[in-house]
Amino acid sequence: MVGLGAGARSYTSALHYSTEYAVGRAGVQAVIGQFIKSQNEDFGAAGYGCRLDGNEQRRRYLLKSLLRSDGLNIASYRARFGGEPLSDFPQLTELLERGIGVVQDGSLRLSAQGLELSDVIGPWLCSAEMRQKMERYVLT
Repeated sequence: MVGLGAGARSYTSALHYSTEYAVGRAGVQAVIGQFIKSQNEDFGAAGYGCRLDGNEQRRRYLLKSLLRSDGLNIASYRARFGGEPLSDFPQLTELLERGIGVVQDGSLRLSAQGLELSDVIGPWLCSAEMRQKMERYVLT
């Protein structure tokens, strides 16, 4: 997936990267202003990102799928990674046991309550390695 525009996140098979981003109005306006002034050669490198090993690629796929209303298609996961999501990520069984997740029509989905908790579930599924990378990151 390739994102376009200021602050867009892009994904290749082994990379996760983005351009500068902001949250507040003034910061967003500054990022957009800088983006508009950019020349073609400015887009030759990513300012933020990291390389993803096989485990992180599976985890990213899981997160990007599970946190959507249609959920994670189990057959697609199996075809892409050669494994089972519940085996690769045993903590997912806790979602099922608590009724926060359901397996339905070949997909692992969050229930209505699970979707309400998605802001917690995403970070809960984040790996310790990725948390360490985020904590060590220093904006230069």
